[in-house]
Amino acid sequence: MPLRYSGLPVRRRLIRMMLALQKCGDAMGRDDSRNRYSFTPAADYARSVIDTAMLRGELRCRPSGEMARDYLAQAEALMKVMNGTHQHKPHLRKEVRRRTADFLRRYAAAAEA
Repeated sequence: MPLRYSGLPVRRRLIRMMLALQKCGDAMGRDDSRNRYSFTPAADYARSVIDTAMLRGELRCRPSGEMARDYLAQAEALMKVMNGTHQHKPHLRKEVRRRTADFLRRYAAAAEA
């Protein structure tokens, strides 16, 4: 993702990243190993977005690797669902926003209380 997105809130950065992952589906590993998201460029970028959001106080302090794996698993599940259907951009964007909101609901800093 370009550096120009670095000032955006975590929600918008995650949405843009998931849309980019849907556009170029090969960014995520295709092997069936347990740590398939460990060393891909998408996993590195997801961890950096998550680490920055934790420093800003937008996300709870949890292991960033765990959160990145969860986020990328959601992106991969969406990719599998959308492969079977004709991809309409509005439907894709709606699903990406919904899945990102689910992720943020799980890991948002306000959820700690």
